[in-house]
Amino acid sequence: MVLEIYRATGDVEFVRTVFHSLLKEHSFWMSEIHNVAIADNHGRVHNLSRYQARWNKPRPESATIDEELASKLNSMAAKEKLYCEIASTAESGWDFSSRWMRNSTDMTTLATTYIIPVDLNTFLFKMELDIGALAKVVGDNATSEFFLNASKARHIAIDSILWNSEMEQWLDYWLPGDADCQEVHEWKPNSQNRNIFASNFVPLWLNAYHSESWRASRHLDYFMPQG
Repeated sequence: MVLEIYRATGDVEFVRTVFHSLLKEHSFWMSEIHNVAIADNHGRVHNLSRYQARWNKPRPESATIDEELASKLNSMAAKEKLYCEIASTAESGWDFSSRWMRNSTDMTTLATTYIIPVDLNTFLFKMELDIGALAKVVGDNATSEFFLNASKARHIAIDSILWNSEMEQWLDYWLPGDADCQEVHEWKPNSQNRNIFASNFVPLWLNAYHSESWRASRHLDYFMPQG
């Protein structure tokens, strides 16, 4: 939004005023609990982001609903884990969807914190590009270079971990259920979620791959048989 306002108005002072807020928003998603390190099939380690709420209680706005769902679980530890998954799913804005469930018919199997999402990482890729451009506007060339390099690294990571050449789509990636999310994970092809969700197409919506028309074209081919 900031970039669009600047493009429409040319108001550099506005950009200066809000620039720190952009850096603060980005740093939230770069925190240790949101970061996932994963090695691709060539052994190169990439860093991507996930949803992870710092909350393990019923949501204040939906406490009765959350407590009723958690009543299906036996231990307090399991209930607290579920509350964290519920809050993390709400953090995504996709609350609720079978996309986040190990068993699509059972909400107690929510496992959002074990998923590397296509949409979140595409949003962050675009954010890094935009901050890089805006940093240049305010004359902060070092910050601009840092964020443009970060966007390039995330672009490579998204392609290496989330792109599926067989389906020709970007797919969410599932971490193992017993994973320590601070370790470096090893990429496995069968851990990509092959179900079709609107989030698979977010890179097209954000025009994040405008320089790779071949990839966008193949991605769009999915829609053709659907009419």
